[in-house]
Amino acid sequence: MIAEGWIKSLEVIFEFMELGDADRVRCATYLFSGDARLWWEGAAVALNLATLTWIRFTEVFYSKYFAEEVRTRLTTEFMSLRQGDMTVTEFIRKFERGCHFVPLIANDARAKMMHFLVGLRPILRRDVRVSDPTTYEIAVSKALAAEQDLRDIERDRQGKRPAQVPHRPPPHQHQQQNKRPFHGPPRSRGQQQQRGRPSPKTFEHPVCPRCSRRHPGACMSGSGKCFKCGSPDHMLLQCPQRNLPTQGRVFALHATETNPETMLLTGTDEVRAEGGDQ
Repeated sequence: MIAEGWIKSLEVIFEFMELGDADRVRCATYLFSGDARLWWEGAAVALNLATLTWIRFTEVFYSKYFAEEVRTRLTTEFMSLRQGDMTVTEFIRKFERGCHFVPLIANDARAKMMHFLVGLRPILRRDVRVSDPTTYEIAVSKALAAEQDLRDIERDRQGKRPAQVPHRPPPHQHQQQNKRPFHGPPRSRGQQQQRGRPSPKTFEHPVCPRCSRRHPGACMSGSGKCFKCGSPDHMLLQCPQRNLPTQGRVFALHATETNPETMLLTGTDEVRAEGGDQ
């Protein structure tokens, strides 16, 4: 690209000075230095400098510093050039540089403008096409304006977007969350293992096959005797020993046995009567 730019810049000067082929070659070779000077001394041996035209000189020069395969590769890249993540300014720079390798497009104003539009990002291409540009220069101007409009829209959208403030709990709630519940003094490992185990007393009596309850001694269900003292003269509610404290035993009444004549006594851990007097 430096070699191509160097040749193009010299041609602008030569056109302004209205120099012929021989003078153009002499001026160009006079500017060679370093490796380029060594290359030209070897290449000039095979050339007739008296009849060397500027076109022939550029062909020899490009064969060294701008090979044909490189020009072909750059031509292919230009034909598939797309804006992508580039800004419009960066895309224009690459587009205009690539035009030098495809003169069929560069020299056709309509083809150049259409190829530029095809390479634009779709959202910009839509805005430029709506304006119906007639020249490449107008299309470039519209593309730059459309890009600036998109930036302004995005900036305005971000300005109206509410700030994301992280949620923080109230001070008292934060303190409560950090508080650990007090469970009393620390327990030993043995005590922690015993905690939560069922009491062995719960399972010390087998299930009675007659009343399907757990209780000590003979089953009194359906005997017509007091479940407390075993007397046939009265039932549980009239038993004189009913209100005496009994250590280690608690009685429960079936929900269906609310009649004093048919109440059933079991050895569960609580006294309850469903649908009747306790």
